[in-house]
Amino acid sequence: MLSGILIVIACAANAPFPETFERWAQERVGPVVFSEGSSHTWDEFTGFAHELGAHAVKTWLGARKPGEAFAAIQTESYRNLIRTFRTVHFNISPSYIADGYANGKINPEMFEAVRREWHDIALFLCRERAFPDQTFLLSVGGEINVYLGTKNAYPDFPVAEYVDACHAGKEAAMAELPAEQRAHVFSVAELQGDIEFDAFAERWLPTFGTDLVSLSYYTFYRDIHDALAVMRRYVKALGPFGADRLMLGEYGPSLEVCNWNQAEHARWHRDILHAAFDERLQYAFFYEIADHEVVIKTGSHDGLVTFASQPFKRAAWQYYMGLYNGPEPKPPEFDLYEVRPANVPSADSDKPNLVSNNLECLQPGAHANDALSFQVAIANQGKTVSRDTGVNFYVDDRLVSWAWIPALEPGETKTIASNQGDARFVWHARSGRHRITAVVNPARAFDEESETDNAVSLWIAVEQ
Repeated sequence: MLSGILIVIACAANAPFPETFERWAQERVGPVVFSEGSSHTWDEFTGFAHELGAHAVKTWLGARKPGEAFAAIQTESYRNLIRTFRTVHFNISPSYIADGYANGKINPEMFEAVRREWHDIALFLCRERAFPDQTFLLSVGGEINVYLGTKNAYPDFPVAEYVDACHAGKEAAMAELPAEQRAHVFSVAELQGDIEFDAFAERWLPTFGTDLVSLSYYTFYRDIHDALAVMRRYVKALGPFGADRLMLGEYGPSLEVCNWNQAEHARWHRDILHAAFDERLQYAFFYEIADHEVVIKTGSHDGLVTFASQPFKRAAWQYYMGLYNGPEPKPPEFDLYEVRPANVPSADSDKPNLVSNNLECLQPGAHANDALSFQVAIANQGKTVSRDTGVNFYVDDRLVSWAWIPALEPGETKTIASNQGDARFVWHARSGRHRITAVVNPARAFDEESETDNAVSLWIAVEQ
């Protein structure tokens, strides 16, 4: 998926794992820089990374036909990243790999094209490196299980052969160079922690010979430690990182409303980073500090943070800037809400108006670790039909579920359950008192008479 800024961790294979969290984050975390599809330029994205204080960046290299990725990396925008940052991660995404796919096999010429592309890119990076200890990461086609090897995406695709061809191209390039001319170039096989994750991991992870194996973690319904435990179950110890081959390819609340509780948003980032450090992950990226408008507008990402500085620089930004420039700052422990301007209804308003009410927990008398779901009634109290939209469910301002709601006629009401779209979308309860919130039309897919009645909350008590 396309995004505008993200965070990586950089290290040399023989460098010891940093002893402190601050050192780990300062050396190994940085944003995604990629301007395709955005109104912002490469220079703006690079400047954004500098302002934040990052020493590493991630970007993408797409290719619709063989050779395009290698040609792209030689352009000035990519060369500038190489000259500027001590770690650069290139997500190499050759869409042409599927062109030669048929009946579970790939045309050998396509595998050779991929191998050659990786070979040429690796040699180029070794020649162009700007720092003696510079690190380059090369990802295999993005999040493999999103695009290849699942029931909905080329189910019989020979994933291991594809991954091996990429890694072999990089290895061949390294073998051609004397040791003193080699940069730190590492291959990465990346999975998203959602699409058929468990089955894909069991089938393919034992076969991957890449230097690193990466988790893209966007899923709100699964603890990151649980997802990493699945990967550790199948990943073999080999290569320059041995048993510590895991990294956090991407993380970020791509499913979290940012026009919400900014303090909780920053705390979420802090928690994920600490989890990655505790798990001794070699690299980490975060997804959304400055994402593309096209992703925000067209995706299911409910209001990702943009470059706009109003009404204030968000708490996640302040957290990372402080972390890069000194000891880890403490995100606000109080709630800090960003208020979106609300429409003022008028007598001649000719718009729909969705209202949330009657929110309830479907499992009363909950205890810790119970799987809880919720439901809310959505009414259209406006004068015109609404459009299809979403309903988000939060616990203490963290997203736990979303569901779609169809268009409603004026006066129509529908009851929406939090897990009706996906049975996994439950909240595993923690003891204590918690605020549950439902928000309809969270991304403002269409204008309404009023935005002040889209949310409804209730408090529940969870026993130990």
